[in-house]
Amino acid sequence: MKTFLESFSEHIVTNYSDDFLNSCVIFPSRRAGIFFRKQLAAQINKTCWLPEITTLNEFITENSDTQLADNLQLIYKLYNVFCSKTSINENFDEFYFWGQVILSDFNDIDKELVDAEKLYSNLSDIKQIDNTFFELTKEQLDAIKQFWGNVDFKTKSSGKEKFIVLWEKLYPVYKEFNELLSNEKIGYEGKLYKDLISNLNTHSKKFNSYKHIFIVGFNALSKSEKELFKFLQKLGNTQFFWDYDSFYYNDKNHEAGFFIREMLQQFPLPEKFQFETGIGLQKSINLYSTQTIVGQAKILPEIFKNSILTDENTVLVLADENMLLPVLYSLPQNILKINVTMSYPVKETTSLQFVYLLLEMQGNSREKSKNILFKSKDVLNIFSHKFFSNNNFVNELKNQIIKLNKNYIEQNVINKNEFLLKVFDKSKTPITYCKYICDVIFEIISSNLILNNNIDNLEKQILYSIYRETLKLDELIIGNKIELTKHDTFVKIFKLVCENIKVSFKGEPLAGLQIMGILETRLLDFKNIILISANEGVIPTGNASLSLIPYNLRKGFGLHTLEHQDAIFAYHFYHLLQRSENAFFVYSSSQNDNGKSEASRFIHQLRFNQNLKVNEFQVSDKPGVFQNKDINIERTEKINSKINKYLNNELKLSPSSINTYINCKLKFYFKHIIKLKEPDELTEDIDGIAFGNVFHKTLALLYQEYIGQNVTESIVENIKTNENIEVTLKKIFSEEIFKNEFPDNLSGIYLLNFQILKKYLIRLLEFDKQNSPFKIIGIEMNTKFPIKVNGFEIIIDCFIDRCIEKESKLIVQDFKTGSIENKVKDFDTLFSANYKYSAMRQVIIYALSLEKMNVVKPELLSVRKVLTNENNKISIEKNEIKNISEIKTEFTQYLQLTLNELFNKDILFSQTEKADNCKYCEYKQICRR
Repeated sequence: MKTFLESFSEHIVTNYSDDFLNSCVIFPSRRAGIFFRKQLAAQINKTCWLPEITTLNEFITENSDTQLADNLQLIYKLYNVFCSKTSINENFDEFYFWGQVILSDFNDIDKELVDAEKLYSNLSDIKQIDNTFFELTKEQLDAIKQFWGNVDFKTKSSGKEKFIVLWEKLYPVYKEFNELLSNEKIGYEGKLYKDLISNLNTHSKKFNSYKHIFIVGFNALSKSEKELFKFLQKLGNTQFFWDYDSFYYNDKNHEAGFFIREMLQQFPLPEKFQFETGIGLQKSINLYSTQTIVGQAKILPEIFKNSILTDENTVLVLADENMLLPVLYSLPQNILKINVTMSYPVKETTSLQFVYLLLEMQGNSREKSKNILFKSKDVLNIFSHKFFSNNNFVNELKNQIIKLNKNYIEQNVINKNEFLLKVFDKSKTPITYCKYICDVIFEIISSNLILNNNIDNLEKQILYSIYRETLKLDELIIGNKIELTKHDTFVKIFKLVCENIKVSFKGEPLAGLQIMGILETRLLDFKNIILISANEGVIPTGNASLSLIPYNLRKGFGLHTLEHQDAIFAYHFYHLLQRSENAFFVYSSSQNDNGKSEASRFIHQLRFNQNLKVNEFQVSDKPGVFQNKDINIERTEKINSKINKYLNNELKLSPSSINTYINCKLKFYFKHIIKLKEPDELTEDIDGIAFGNVFHKTLALLYQEYIGQNVTESIVENIKTNENIEVTLKKIFSEEIFKNEFPDNLSGIYLLNFQILKKYLIRLLEFDKQNSPFKIIGIEMNTKFPIKVNGFEIIIDCFIDRCIEKESKLIVQDFKTGSIENKVKDFDTLFSANYKYSAMRQVIIYALSLEKMNVVKPELLSVRKVLTNENNKISIEKNEIKNISEIKTEFTQYLQLTLNELFNKDILFSQTEKADNCKYCEYKQICRR
C-alpha cells in the first residue's frame, strides 16, 4: 500500500512539477517534510527546482512582523506587569510556575482569537451573557452560563473572593503585557499568530507570489490557523490535502474524526487527488500486557525475533518519553541503525544532577579566617559522579578526605590542578552562580582527556544545552538587574528553567529503526508499528494542561479542553494503523505515574471491533524472588593456621571477639580470620560506636586524676559542674568527631548528640554521687583472663570500663549507652546465639579476670536508666551475682565448650539462624540478610 506522502508526491509531480520554483508545501512537522523530500526524489526523473518546504509554524513566524521571544524572558516581563497590576508581592521564583500557566493561557487566547476582555469579565449578572456574546453558539453560551451561574455571589468565602479579585486583574495584565511586547516587537507564539491574522491583507502580495500553496496533513486547527487557511483559500492558489480513513471519518461518533470532518467541509480535497488507506483491511494486530513498566521495553527483542521484523520501515512509538532509555538499552543487537526523533528531558540526566551537586556545594560552603571551606560530603558527592570515574588522582583525594573525616574541608586541600580550581571555586553571591556553572561546564567539555574520556557526545550535547540556558538566565538576571541575595531563590529559578530543557538526538532521519513520540508520527506511514505504553492515562493523557481558565469558560469561548486533547490523540493513534501491516501495542498492568494500570481506551475499541482481530499475549516479566543460600566456610589449612595463633597467644581473643563467635560464626570468620573491613566512609552522623567512645573517654577524663583515690560526694559534685562537663565533653567530641576542629556553633545532629551525651554523663555522675564514697582502682583497665582449652592456656584480653572498690569489694562496671539485658534464665540461654546477652557475657569475663584479687561483683549499667534501683544488678536463674566466684565454675565450663568448638577443625563457620543478630551487622549485605 502506498504511503500518503507517496500519493501526494505522485500527484504534484504529475500535475505541478513545472511550477515547483514558485510553489510552497506546508506540513505540520519538519519530519514530514524530510520524508516528503525522499518521496519527491524518487518520483522526479528530471532536473528541477524543489518547492519551498516548510511547517505552518515556520510559515507564520517568517511572515509575522513580531519576533518570537525566549520563554524565560517573557515570563520575567509578565512577572513585572503582574506585580504592578495586582499589587501581589511575590518573588520571581514563586511566580515562575504560575507565570508559565498564565502565559500558556494567553497563548491559547490569542491562537483561538478570543476576546480577552470578554473572557476575563466578571459576569455575575447572567442576563448580560446573551447580550455580550451574541456571536457564540447555544452550546458555548450554556457552558458560560453554567460556570457563572454556579458562582454564588451571595455566599462569601476567602477562596471565591481571591479568585474574583485575581480574575478581574487578568485582563489588565494581558493588555499591558501585550502592549509592552508590541512596543518591543517581540511576542509568544499565540501573539505572532494573532498579529499575522490581524494584518493578512498586508501579506497578500507575498502569498500571491506563490503559484501554488499545498497545505498537507493537518488535523486539529486553532481559529487563527483556520482564518489563515480561509484567507489563502480565497487567493485561489491554495490546495488542501487531508489524511484520514473512512473507518473513523464515516462514524460521526468516533473521536478520531472529530476535527477532520469539519476541515473537509471547509477545505475540501482536490478532485483529482487519490490516496490509499485501510484500517479495516486484514492486518496483524498484537497486544502485549506486561507486569512491570520497564518490562514493556524488555520484551522488544522477542517482538523483533518472533515477528521477523527488521529496522527498515518500522517505527517504535513511545507514548511515554520516560521509556526512551529503557527502550534504547533493550533493543536487539542486530538493530544496527536507529534514528531517535523525540527529545529527551535534561532533568533525567546525570549531567544536570552534577550541576545540582555544584549548587548544593556552593550553598553549604563558608569562609573561616579567610579560608574557603566546602562541606566534605558535597565534595565527595561531586567526586563520586560519573565524570570522575576511574580517575586515580581524584580517588586519592577522596580517600584523603575520608581519612580526615572532617565535616568541612579546606579549598587548598582539593584544588590540586587548574580543572579542580574551576570546580571548587567559591561564588561570592548567587548572582555569580551562572558564570560559575558556565565556567565549570566549559572546563568539563574541554578537559575530557583529564576526565579519562568519561563524557560521550550525547553528554556533551546535554551539557551544552544546560550551558545555553544558563547563559540566557545570566543575561536575564544582569539585563534586568534582578537582585538575587538568597541561594535558595537562585536554585529554585534554575531548577524551574532546567526542567523544561530537552535535548535532541542526532541520526540519519531516513534510515534504520525510527523511534518517535506520538506527535512525531504525524503524516508518516510505516509497515510495522510498535507502540510502547499503550496505557490509559498515557494515551490519551489523563490530565488537561494546567490553566487558570475554568473548564466551562474554556469550553464556552472555544478554547481547547480535555475532549479536544482526547480527539487529537485518537486521530494520531488510528493514523498509525491506516497503512500498517503489523501492529504491536504494549501496555503495563502495573500502575503508572497516573495510577493507571489498564490498557488505553483505544486498545479496548480495537478489541471490541468485529472487523478487527486482536491477538493478546500476557507476558510474565516480574523478577523471581532471590533465594538466599546458606553460607558455610569450611576450615582449610590456611584458616586453621590462623586460628592456631590464638592457641599460642600470638593473637589474643577478647570478650568481644568471643561474643562475635557465639552470635555468628560466619561473622567471626569475616572479622577475625580474614579481617574483612568495611570501606572507609565519611560520616556526618554519629553512629552508636562513636557515641559510646565519646561517652567512655569523657568519663575517663573526668575521673583521670582520681584513680587510686577515694571519691567522695563533694568530689563528684565538683566533677559534675556544668562547665567541667562541657569543657571535657567538647575536648573529646573535638578529638573523636571533628578531628580536633570543633566548630564555632554546633547544629543539627551534632548538637542533639552533644546534649544527649551531656545528659547521660550528668545521670551517671548523679548515680556515683548517690553511691559514694568509693575508690577508683582503674579506668579503661587492661586485664588478662587465662583459661584452659585443649591442653593450651589461652589468654583473653580484657579492657574494663571502670573498676571501683566499695566496702572491701571490687566492682567491675561496664557502661552501655544503648539498651541492655541484665537478667537471663539459665547458662544455656546465656551462651545461646543471641546478641542481647553479649554485654552480660562480656562483663562476667571482665570480673573473672580480677577474681583472684578479691571478692568481685560485676555490674552492667545502662546510662539511660542508671538511676533506677535494679539497673546495675546482673542475675542468672533469678539469683543476683554478688560475688563472681559463685558462678565461676559453671560459667567457665560453658566458655570452655564454646572455645573448644572454635578450635574444632570439623566445625564450619556458618551463618547464625537468629535473624535479629543480623540487624546491625556490617556484613549483612554479603549474606543478603
